[in-house]
This record gives sequence, structure tokens and C-alpha cells, in this order.
Amino acid sequence: GNKMNIKELILGNYVMLFELLGLLITLFISAHISRKIKVLTRITIGLLFVAIVNYYLEAWTQTFETFSYWRMAFTSIKYLLFSLIMFLIITLVGEAIHPLSKKAIIILIVPLMVSIPLFFTSQWTHLVCYFSEENHWHGGPLRLYPYFLFGYYLVFFIVENVINLKKYSTQSRFIVVYICGMAFAGALLYMIFDFGDNFLAIFTSSLVFYFIFLYIHMAGIDPLTRLLNRQLYYQDMNLKADSISAVVSIDMNELKYYNDVFGHDAGDEALVTVANVIRDNAGNSSSVYRIGGDEFIVFYYNVKEEFVIKQIDKIKDGLKQTKYTCAIGYEMNDSKKNIEEALKKADNKMYADKARIKKKLNSKKEH
Repeated sequence: GNKMNIKELILGNYVMLFELLGLLITLFISAHISRKIKVLTRITIGLLFVAIVNYYLEAWTQTFETFSYWRMAFTSIKYLLFSLIMFLIITLVGEAIHPLSKKAIIILIVPLMVSIPLFFTSQWTHLVCYFSEENHWHGGPLRLYPYFLFGYYLVFFIVENVINLKKYSTQSRFIVVYICGMAFAGALLYMIFDFGDNFLAIFTSSLVFYFIFLYIHMAGIDPLTRLLNRQLYYQDMNLKADSISAVVSIDMNELKYYNDVFGHDAGDEALVTVANVIRDNAGNSSSVYRIGGDEFIVFYYNVKEEFVIKQIDKIKDGLKQTKYTCAIGYEMNDSKKNIEEALKKADNKMYADKARIKKKLNSKKEH
């Protein structure tokens, strides 16, 4: 009948509600997740709750014998919500993994801005869909537009992850592709077997999975520089020992001076600048870690010595574009040595380089 059944709403979506509430609770105890990410995730969860209720309200208005503007409103909201949720998830990735550029933000916002009037005026323009007096749905020339809009955001999301996770591990990229692939396959199966267009359960599970992935991913990331942290450094040193062919030890010079003279913000800015130079020039087949205040380590996997030397030269050239300097030492790790030994030797070369830089600076001051 014309009554919306609350019992059906709760029982029909019990697993989804359980997942979303669980995710909300997790957010309150997530130590290493920034406030901005928590806020974005809460808004996303809130919109999924709205989407669940909206789906049932729209289904309820389908039972009306004559057309009601409520049906048009709920249908428009349904079309918009999925893309809006995708937009928020993309912004979330930007916060967690790599900030979005201004251009990317414009590319993301414009389709949403265009879609709002397009959906809400469709009853009169007949562009996307409209309803007859008898309350029957009719598709317009742009009836597939909501699916294309969602697809647009999904593709952006996958590309953003795959590109920005390049600096991290293959496993990370695989997990994202798995989550997206399974969600997409589920939606496709629903459509092929005419199982309805309620993709909310798939969507919610994907969000929960993705958040768990982000949570684990961020536990291994240094919050200031976005490099891999000490925890991941120890893990990789043990798990990837067989494929580490070179170790580079890098130590920033005069961080204490920047902190003491210009304040800790200037010190942080210096660390971020140096970290970006190392990351951008370390090259492929490498992992870059911040293991202490001003200490960085680069592991190279299955590369030859010429490659390592070339990348170190690139790092040095990159640092010349900044006002900061670093001491650098490296050691190749042939299978006869263990990683600790290679690290010690790389450290010794780095300290020798530090002494050389200091001597050079002192002699300049004397002249």
C-alpha cells in the first residue's frame, strides 16, 4: 500500500546499517587518521544513510496511482547521491594519499553542478526522465546519463588511486582495483539479471573495505612528509631482504638550525621539501622512508649500481633547486651481505659526506 514500512527498511538493510554504524564507531578510535578525513568519511556515511531512506521513499512514491512531485524529487536525489558519494570518496583519497590539484577539483565539481538542474528540471524538459499523469516512468534522450556520470567518477577514482599509489606497493594498487572491480561486477550482474537498481549494499561494503585499506595504508605513512614510515621500513627490511639490491642513507643538514632560528614550522617545511625531492627523484624500483627526524632511507630493488648512482645525482640536482642540503651515502647489497651490514656501510659513507660538507662550509666561512 501507500505506507512506507520502517520494519522493512531496517531489516532489508540490516547488514548495511551494521557496517555503516561500525565504520562510524571506528572513526572515533582511529588515532592516525586526520580530522579532515574523519569529517569527510562521516559525511559520506551520512549520505549513504540518506540514500537508503531515499531509496525506500522513492519506492513508496512508485505505488501512487497518480504522479506526485515527490517522486520526481526522490528520483533526482537518487541519481545525484551516488555521484556525490563518489566525489566525496575521491576527495578522501586526495586527503589520504595525494592532494588533488585545483584543476582536478574543477573537473570533479563541474559535472555535479551541471547535473543538479538537469535532474531536477527533467519532469519539464524530458531530458533524463519524466513521469506521466498515471505515474509511469519514461526515459528521455539522456536516460543513461546518471550511469555515465557515476562511471565518470568511478574511472577518476581508479586512475587517481593507481597513479598515486605508484609510490607505494603493488599490493595497494591491487586492493583498490579489487574493490572497484568487484563493486562494478556486482552492479553489472544486478543489471544483467534485472535484480533492481539498488546498489547501496555493494556501495556500502566497498566504502567499508576501502576505509579499512586506507586505515592500514596510513598506518605505514609518515604524516608530515607522506613518505613510508619507520614501521614499514622494518617490515620491508625483513620481508623484502632478498630483493633489496641497494641501500641509500640520506641525512638532512642543519635541521636543528632551521627549528631554532625560524621555528618548527620552518623545520617542517624544510623536511617536506627535502622529502619531495627524494621521492620525485629516487626513480622506479625504490621505496623511500623517513626513519627519524631528519633521516631518510631509500631501498632499491633488483637494480644495478649505475642506476643507483644516476638517481642519487638526480636527488642532488633536485636539492640544488632548494635552499637545503643533505649528506648521502649508499651501499650495494650483494647476497653475501645482510641488509644491516649494507645499512651500516651506507651510514658510514653518509657521515663521511656530512663531514666533507661541514669542512667545505667552514672553509668558505674562513675566506
